[in-house]
Amino acid sequence: HLAGRSPLKRRPDLELCEVELVHACGRWPERTRGVIVDAFTDDALVEILDSDGRTLDLLAVRYEDVALLPGATQERLPV
Repeated sequence: HLAGRSPLKRRPDLELCEVELVHACGRWPERTRGVIVDAFTDDALVEILDSDGRTLDLLAVRYEDVALLPGATQERLPV
């Protein structure tokens, strides 16, 4: 289904940034916090975690639906 389509442009500068939902999204209320795990030009995949770091949900959101939290980025570990 992607034959002939251009690859999505990534935004690595936003990956692992912590965000807060500006509006409710699915079962998640406004102000729910998450981490951007994949960032693209127009939207991002945000991971919602529990207090033990387990994934509860993955949300595809537009940037206008989240607010970046200042200074809140996750540590990048060497691969």
